[in-house]
Amino acid sequence: MLKDLYPDLCLPPEPILTRWGTWLEAAQYYYENYNKIKNVLSHLEDEAVAINTAKSLFEKPNLRNDLAFISDNCVFLAQAITQLESQNVRLTENVSNVKKVIEMVEGIPGSKGDLIRSKLVEVLSKNKGWETICQISDIISGTEVTSEHRVPFTTNEITSFSKAPVTSVDVATIF
Repeated sequence: MLKDLYPDLCLPPEPILTRWGTWLEAAQYYYENYNKIKNVLSHLEDEAVAINTAKSLFEKPNLRNDLAFISDNCVFLAQAITQLESQNVRLTENVSNVKKVIEMVEGIPGSKGDLIRSKLVEVLSKNKGWETICQISDIISGTEVTSEHRVPFTTNEITSFSKAPVTSVDVATIF
């Protein structure tokens, strides 16, 4: 039905349950094509549970507003995740990208922004290695590091971190 009504519109992306970026990209797609998707749903028979569920979701009054919020404030996260998943990127670049994400999350307005910020703080506080990685990145990039922030590695070990990934996506993909 989608191809019949809108032949130039590509099919919706299929989010992967464990990949946040794919969910954000799907939300952006549905925001950008909200009226078209709603029109397609109105042409479908109510035979399948999935169709009925989709129709009821599109009847929710805040759906479009929520999609607009995600599209305007959160899609940058999908791009940042993709960058962090790239191979052979210098540690300093990845740490810089995460710090940019932290800054951008600080600018997300409202109570939803508060929830996103608190989640980010929670995730980073649980990651005990984040501070160490930041310190190693500072050392590699030549930034002044105070003696009270010493990392427990030799100079050879520190330089071996220069291409270390900051995500474990390769391992997750293999599993």
